[in-house]
Amino acid sequence: MALSQESTSQRELHKYSARSRRIGYIFASVWLIFLAFPLYFALAYPRQNILQEIALVLDILLIAPVFLYGSIKLNVLNPRRKQSTVQSIIVLTLLLVLTAGAVFFGENWEYITCFNFFLGCALYILPLRTSVCAAFISLIAFYICAVLGGGFRVVNQYFIIMVIWSAIALLGRYSDNNSVRFAQLKDRISRMEERERAASDIHDLLGQTLTAISLKTQILAASTQDLTVKAGVEEIHDIAVQGIEQMHHTLNQMRSLDLDEEMRQAQLLCANMGITCEIIGSPLSLPQTVRSECAAVLHEGITNILRHSHAHTVRITIDEHEFVIDDDGVGFTQPLQGTGLESLRRRMEGIGAQLYTETSDLGGARVRVVLDE
Repeated sequence: MALSQESTSQRELHKYSARSRRIGYIFASVWLIFLAFPLYFALAYPRQNILQEIALVLDILLIAPVFLYGSIKLNVLNPRRKQSTVQSIIVLTLLLVLTAGAVFFGENWEYITCFNFFLGCALYILPLRTSVCAAFISLIAFYICAVLGGGFRVVNQYFIIMVIWSAIALLGRYSDNNSVRFAQLKDRISRMEERERAASDIHDLLGQTLTAISLKTQILAASTQDLTVKAGVEEIHDIAVQGIEQMHHTLNQMRSLDLDEEMRQAQLLCANMGITCEIIGSPLSLPQTVRSECAAVLHEGITNILRHSHAHTVRITIDEHEFVIDDDGVGFTQPLQGTGLESLRRRMEGIGAQLYTETSDLGGARVRVVLDE
């Protein structure tokens, strides 16, 4: 069962990655359409010097292989990309040099339109935030160069196209990034749920068996007068008790979660899904003995919010007496029996705390852990 769910999650992650790569490659290839503009000017208005004309055409044509190498081989969505900062710098520098060469050989600032290939390549080979900054700076630089060079017609006819296409490319990058993160989230949730189920199964099956052995050996030891048999039975009892202690230790490690890490993950996941996450209080205010259990409650609560609540706001409140998760979603729409929260409620009772599910003052669901009842 675990292997099946894990392989399913990995297949979904691979599917998102493959789809993102295809979309990225399509966007990269479509940029080559823009080569039609400088080639048209070069051929429609030839230079008087034939060598200068040949140099201009070759300069423009060389842009295509350099651009394709950068936007596909070095594409951030390419799992086999060459992780080389030096290569990225070389490719972007070559594109700038070829753009300057087109302006020089063409003796016309309208050839600065080749600059968009530098912009397009930067959008695909740089990290997302860096590519946003590069796009903004490049568009401003393009506008200034075109105006200073007297290319007002370029600005009017071409600048808007570059802005629109850059926006589409950036939206594609954001969409691809969110799709992969969402797939990773689903994979992480699936793994955590499987660990919880495995821990519960081990506790229910193995724990009952070891407890039964312990009780049976106690009864057998009390009913026999043979000292040899009694010693053997007591040894078996001690082994069973030791097995129970080792099982509980192992299960606690399987279930052990770090509250600080879970809160960071909750903020990150909510931000990726466009949900505002507000945290009031500090995990340090909770007793050390209950933080792992509260982390499990937070993990289950955030998982339910992301999957079912359609919430826009999440509020996490922490003090020395309570741990509360509120949202403004649709609330609890189904019984808790058999769910992760019901299992956590039993775990909370085991450490002397109580877990309540209520209606939040935000309008959605509230999960409240009371520590001192």
